[in-house]
Amino acid sequence: MNGKRIFTGLTAALLLLGSLPRAGALTDLSPWAAEAAQAAEAGLEPGALTWASAKEPVTRAEFCSISLTLFESLMGCTLERTDAVWFDDCADPDVNTAYEQGLVAGKGGGLFAPDDTITRQDLCIMLRNVLDAVGADAAGDLSMLNTYTDGGTVSPYAREAVAAMLKNGILLGADGKLDPKGTASREQALILAYRLFNDYRLYFDTGDAYGAIMIPTFGESDRASAPDTYEKPTGSLIIPLQSVAMDIQEDQDEPSDDLDLSALDDEYKRALVYGEDGEPYEDEETAREHMVEIEVPVWRLTSDGEKIESTAFLTVHEALADILTEVFTEIFEGDEQFPIANVGGFAWRSNTRSEHRQGTAIDINWESNMEADVNEDGTLTPTTGDHWLPGEDPLAIPADGDVVRAFKSHGFSWGGDAWNDKVDYMHFSFFGH
Repeated sequence: MNGKRIFTGLTAALLLLGSLPRAGALTDLSPWAAEAAQAAEAGLEPGALTWASAKEPVTRAEFCSISLTLFESLMGCTLERTDAVWFDDCADPDVNTAYEQGLVAGKGGGLFAPDDTITRQDLCIMLRNVLDAVGADAAGDLSMLNTYTDGGTVSPYAREAVAAMLKNGILLGADGKLDPKGTASREQALILAYRLFNDYRLYFDTGDAYGAIMIPTFGESDRASAPDTYEKPTGSLIIPLQSVAMDIQEDQDEPSDDLDLSALDDEYKRALVYGEDGEPYEDEETAREHMVEIEVPVWRLTSDGEKIESTAFLTVHEALADILTEVFTEIFEGDEQFPIANVGGFAWRSNTRSEHRQGTAIDINWESNMEADVNEDGTLTPTTGDHWLPGEDPLAIPADGDVVRAFKSHGFSWGGDAWNDKVDYMHFSFFGH
């Protein structure tokens, strides 16, 4: 079932209000539950928990809302809630939308049991489903279950999910026990969601964190580190953005659909994105009014190195939605079958020059395509990630490959060869910033 839809930025902005932190949401937080309050501040507390008691057990429906909000935060989007009702006993739009996204399943017989409490092991399954839905690697280590005295009581269907939460430090036992079939309070549920969000979100150089399709932030890489000195990539498809005379279309308000995008100058690009005499967005609300979510085909790389067909969802500027869909389709249909582990588009960053806040920049596979400053002596100081090794790392973007070719042929610049003082091998931008 496909519950994801392309939606207008205005709808997204209105829906987003439901996930923004509110003063005095959960009540009677325990002294040790500071992370639950931080979850609310991060926008992870759904409206379903407004004024609810923090210490009471979380219900299945409530944790559906938490999981859906977590999914949206990681994806950097807001989903339109479905009108469909998939369960005989639950018409809650959050539950039914979460079901359509593959975040939750029913209890059989067409029932969901929304008011039932959720076990700790089923909570782990929902969290694991969120990671699967955003394309993140959430492999677990089953041997970790053996370190708890009741690890053997985890139900077979939940063992992988519980192990994944343990391995990633999301779930912590107490007194040597997991209590997999016990319940969790609302504040405990929010804490788990917050830990997962913190572990899987991407930190940018501004210090801000924004959602997209995330993979965990690791410590030191066990792969090779960055090269010692910087050299411009050889074989890169450098397509200059030649000036296009305005009188080509003097009788048209906007560039035509069939204009060669690889040759557009900035004036034409600005008209395409912002309209005639338009300006870059200076506030997040205005920007979101012009964003849409698109679904694009991608290849994923499995843990055993196999490439499988999949899809990715990202939020971009409405004027570039069709263009970027074509870009990713070309990459998908290319001979390389280049695998995409994570991809991000729109994100409202504090850096006013960032094209991500305009929805005109794309980042791909950031763990394998570092951003780095180029020093005067040619050495690199990484700022995001720690390596770029095309040919060795299958997720590294080759300078002369399908990914760079597709983006450049549609008018985008690549951070691998766009500037002299910085490299950003993950980054593609419409205005070259």
